[in-house]
Amino acid sequence: MSASSKSQRRAAIEDVRNRKCEECGNHTMDGTQVEGLAVLQCTMCGALGGDDDLIARIELIREARDVGIDIEVYPLVLALNAIKGVRCRESSGGDDFTRVPPYVRFGIGDNRVVHLENLANTIELQRRDLSHTWRIQVKIARDGVCFELAPNIEMHDIASHTISMLQGDLFLLATAVKRNQDLSWWKV
Repeated sequence: MSASSKSQRRAAIEDVRNRKCEECGNHTMDGTQVEGLAVLQCTMCGALGGDDDLIARIELIREARDVGIDIEVYPLVLALNAIKGVRCRESSGGDDFTRVPPYVRFGIGDNRVVHLENLANTIELQRRDLSHTWRIQVKIARDGVCFELAPNIEMHDIASHTISMLQGDLFLLATAVKRNQDLSWWKV
């Protein structure tokens, strides 16, 4: 190891040691794994520190677990629930073992069927970036009619890597729905 890389490493370690907890002011922050992500944690109060994006991801994972929704589909559920008159009823992030693809079932109230057109336009605009085509389908359930947003794929076409690709699509769709709600063509 060169002298410059040793000094850079020493400076990085010193930087971690000098970090101050934003919650309690303690100066001892240890590197740790939380929800599979490497962050700093206060040795006194347990507060997390470090990269804001990682902290936000950990909070999102915990929030999803608290409400009982798979983390893979949770950002899309939040984006859909943010649309006035749309409420998610059921969702799944998909399952590799049973080869169940991810989906979101939602209802539309207050005669806001125009949101189906908005969602369909969003899916169409995002189509080139998605690993598979997605569809909105009408479902009849015990509690009434709902709509299902799911990949257009047959069970026998689901390979071992397909579910993870579809889970990546969920993130792209969530981002697109949030972004498109602020655009002029999104009808209210």
